[in-house]
Amino acid sequence: MKKTLVALAAVSAAAGAFAQSNVTIYGTLDASVAYVKNPTDNTGKSATYLNDSAISTSRWGIRGTEDLGGGLKANFNLESDVNMGTGANNPAGMFRRSAYVSLASDQYGELRLGRATSVAVAHLVSGGIVLPSNAMHGTMLIGAGLAGDFFVPNAITYVSPSLSGLRASLLYAPGEQAGDSSNGSAVHAAVKYQGSNFTVGGAYVNVDDLTGVATPAFGRKWYTIDGTVTLGKVKLGAAYYDVDHNTGATSVDNQGYILNGSYQLDPKVTLFAGLIKSLQDSSAVSLQARYALSKRTTVYAVFNRADNGKEGVNFIPMYIDAAKGVPDAKQTGVAVGVMHSF
Repeated sequence: MKKTLVALAAVSAAAGAFAQSNVTIYGTLDASVAYVKNPTDNTGKSATYLNDSAISTSRWGIRGTEDLGGGLKANFNLESDVNMGTGANNPAGMFRRSAYVSLASDQYGELRLGRATSVAVAHLVSGGIVLPSNAMHGTMLIGAGLAGDFFVPNAITYVSPSLSGLRASLLYAPGEQAGDSSNGSAVHAAVKYQGSNFTVGGAYVNVDDLTGVATPAFGRKWYTIDGTVTLGKVKLGAAYYDVDHNTGATSVDNQGYILNGSYQLDPKVTLFAGLIKSLQDSSAVSLQARYALSKRTTVYAVFNRADNGKEGVNFIPMYIDAAKGVPDAKQTGVAVGVMHSF
């Protein structure tokens, strides 16, 4: 009888050890009222929008983790857009932002299998440089012809542990074309060193041409070199980027730099300023103020100005689908809104 009780207790303890899992629903909702002068043409007209995602993309997701013991965890993540104006998902798919399962170790890093955010784009957005809003990183990536690199299907992603402040990430997505595995394949990489009050890093993407299909696509290569420094209440960031599109692509090759800064006026108020300058004679400026009502809720005001040249690098004045970059034109966008995270 005692042996039976001991055995049952051991089984129960083991079951408890392997049952240490949790699932979380999370998200960010960002809605604003925006005014854009000259939104889609060069007529000088204006329009008012109920804007979505001016600061951060409105999205929701489900993530979970299970402790497998021995420092090993199983994770999953499903993430979807939500349009705050219409309530709709993105037409590209329910979980087009993220749909992966992974194994993670504090010692060896994390291996993810499935659709994922580009590690290069994530590097930029999450602090590779100071990018205070969608209007900044969105205008750089979209204007440079890199919108297709935001989220990567069929991805195999590895994220290293932090090694004395150094972390690297690598993503490979096979083209899945019979007889030519490189056809349509993509490699994304990022590296970042975190010092006591500074960061240095970079990102690299190489996408091969996709040929032999009904809708072929042209490849590209691009990289960034970037860094930040924090001096008390001030954070400064800078980056250089270079984009080369393959022959036949509609987007033009382009290079440029980004300068950004933030100032913590008080515990609730943060001010931002940023400049993106394309060497193809286009530029964008963003000014922003945020007021934290709580840890989860922020109200904000944004002023953006896009000044596009004639060479095809068309920055956007506001992160609105209807507000496209216009060649050889100046466009202005202003928004006030609220952002809540859960």
